[in-house]
Amino acid sequence: MKKRFLLMALVLLSAFVLVACNEPTPTVEPTPTPTPTVPVLSTITFSGANDVTIAFEAEFNVLTGVTATGNDGLSYTNIITYVSTSDISATHMLDTTKTGVHAIRYEAKVGTVTAQRWRYVTVEAPERPEGLVVNSDFAEGTAFWDDAANGLYLGDGGLTITHEDGALKAEVTAGPQMYMPRFGQQMIAFEQGKTYEVSFKAKSSVNKTINLQVGELLSNDPWFVDFKPGQSVTREITTEWATYTYKFTMTLDNPRGGILFELGKVGTQVDATMWFDDITAVESTADPIVYEGYDFLTGWTEGDPDTYDFTTVDETTVVDYTKGGTYAFMRRDFAAVDAEGYNTLVMTLQGTAGKTVLIKPNDLGSLEQTVTFGAEPVTVLISASAFTTVIVFAEPGTADVSGQFTILEAVLTYIEGATDPVWKGYNFTVDETDTQVSLTYPATPVEWWNNNAQLAIVDFDGIREELLFTFTGVVGHEYVFKIEGGGKAKESSVVGTGVEQEFILDLSEFTEAERDAFNLLIVFVKTEAAAGTVVLKNWEYVYSWIGYGLTAVQTETDVTITYASTPNNWWENNAQLTLKSFDGTKVGVSFTFTGVATQEYVFKIEGGGQAKEVTVLATGAEQTVEINLSELTKEQRDGLNLLIIFSKTPAASGTLVVKNWEYLYKWVGYGLTVAQTETDVTITYANTPNNWWENNAQLPLKEFDGTKTSISFTFTGVAGQKYLFKIEGGGQNKETFVESATGLEETVVADLSAFTEAQRDAFTLIIIFSCTPGASGTIVVDNWVYVTP
Repeated sequence: MKKRFLLMALVLLSAFVLVACNEPTPTVEPTPTPTPTVPVLSTITFSGANDVTIAFEAEFNVLTGVTATGNDGLSYTNIITYVSTSDISATHMLDTTKTGVHAIRYEAKVGTVTAQRWRYVTVEAPERPEGLVVNSDFAEGTAFWDDAANGLYLGDGGLTITHEDGALKAEVTAGPQMYMPRFGQQMIAFEQGKTYEVSFKAKSSVNKTINLQVGELLSNDPWFVDFKPGQSVTREITTEWATYTYKFTMTLDNPRGGILFELGKVGTQVDATMWFDDITAVESTADPIVYEGYDFLTGWTEGDPDTYDFTTVDETTVVDYTKGGTYAFMRRDFAAVDAEGYNTLVMTLQGTAGKTVLIKPNDLGSLEQTVTFGAEPVTVLISASAFTTVIVFAEPGTADVSGQFTILEAVLTYIEGATDPVWKGYNFTVDETDTQVSLTYPATPVEWWNNNAQLAIVDFDGIREELLFTFTGVVGHEYVFKIEGGGKAKESSVVGTGVEQEFILDLSEFTEAERDAFNLLIVFVKTEAAAGTVVLKNWEYVYSWIGYGLTAVQTETDVTITYASTPNNWWENNAQLTLKSFDGTKVGVSFTFTGVATQEYVFKIEGGGQAKEVTVLATGAEQTVEINLSELTKEQRDGLNLLIIFSKTPAASGTLVVKNWEYLYKWVGYGLTVAQTETDVTITYANTPNNWWENNAQLPLKEFDGTKTSISFTFTGVAGQKYLFKIEGGGQNKETFVESATGLEETVVADLSAFTEAQRDAFTLIIIFSCTPGASGTIVVDNWVYVTP
């Protein structure tokens, strides 16, 4: 065993010696691993914070999906913060019961590196449910109450609306006008002829009076359609919850309006935090109105013989009428002692549904009201500074009609604030009528400003930049016209000429909001020691063209409309002119203009729920465009109140010059046809009916000259046929028959000498009839001429 072990040891030793005798192996140093370069943080980028639109009441966590990553590759999502004026809970849930746009600003900050990102989350309005006032208890947050379409408006005030404890919370900074600010709800389908009671609960941090309005908001002049004209409603909201109500009767066919809460200046400007709840509108019955004053149920007389009969039945007056051919009327005159001190006429009538009567106090067109009977009695209230008479036309017109209506109540009474403000004199004597005010002044002192006459203004129209005064003063006397209000004032002086003159007070230096605040007119005499009388035919706005998205520069002869790059939605850029009183007897309007060749323009007239427009391609030279309104009734044309002109060609730029506009004085046929040339009118008729007066041709008169005492018509009719030539206006008319035409050219004269010059001045319409039943043919009228006495 020892020998075997020794042998193995020798073998191992020899192997060691052999290896040791080979070439040495070099030692290789390991390659060091390079140290990575770490980027320096300089920017942070947000992801998942894009703008988004979500449904009403959808759950929305403002941090879900939002990340922040630095350019160093690290995530900084866990340090994201955000701010917003919207309500967001502690668990980052957005209040999606508030519709509209919510702005959120995200921020991530590391050392000196700050990143921010704005995000806009739009919450869609829910679908409007059926019913009148919706979301009345604010179960759906502030939906239908918190956007401009429903009436939210700040103006020069401030308003923040939120949802708190099941109510609407309004943090109010009151503006200088009662509607600055306001909120409300539109698109409430009030029905014509029904009475509604509006009710709401409210409280305020301090006692605050608010104005309550019902009507439709408009995007242009006149800006608002009042559903309760003449009915002012204010309520003082106290610091304790209480219920407030008011009623109104809907007289218009308009389902687009609604209720408004005006939180601005009502008496004084009061800032407050307010709460509103349970806002409702329900059908109701009109409260009975008790009038005390002078009762004039009896004492009616006929204006025309054999037309009206009056019978007293159960303390009412039953009126039977049979009339035709004229505007026959009935009247009630008042003795001065009976009418003294009363400013309101109240009449309640009932008649056959669909028939009408025209009530005309003091024989003044500005006070007249038309009553259309329905199933229930109709009450009218008409205010004036004094009453002398009231005239009633049953079924106004010249047709043969008969019928009956009942006067249930007829009273002269006094209602506080019912009439317009009146002029007040300070060391002036004031004599005011419906058409003018005479201001008589004694010897003017050195401190002339202490002597003046003043008129309070209600709802001054701040859109208007000029006021026009028409007056007659004493030759050489200097007069000062002034307007003031809201801390602003403008005055200017003019020297009297002894004859009627016009004077314009320029207010263009003020903003629209500043003009809105004007509330007082003052007239002074500045000439020392002067004494006399100045007669003011009231005052009126100067209705100038106003541009929206373009400029409109008006002169005495034309208006220049300049536009740049007309947008695709061209209708948003336009020029508008408010019409003071459109003459509904006229059947159209005509514009003379010069536009840019090949560009399109739209001329439009609207008002009273009616509209008519015409598109025309400009030639580059002066041309004329007409808007035919003959398809509208006179009453519909009377309601037109706005002219609008558009540039229609997208991306177009240029200038349009309009030489104002004028009425179209054209013959119009009713039941027959008319063809008018520069020299005559041809009237063609077929099978004239027995009620021949319903078929006729009419021509509105531009300016009838009342100094002339007759009119001569030259015409050619069908031999043996009968014709009627008629002139009417101002409740007067004159009819002249041609019993049998000759078939040749002939002349007929309408003698007007029985009328006064003032009555002739009021004539506005010529009418020609074919009076032979069953007749057909043509009558050619070679115009007509005045005859000088």
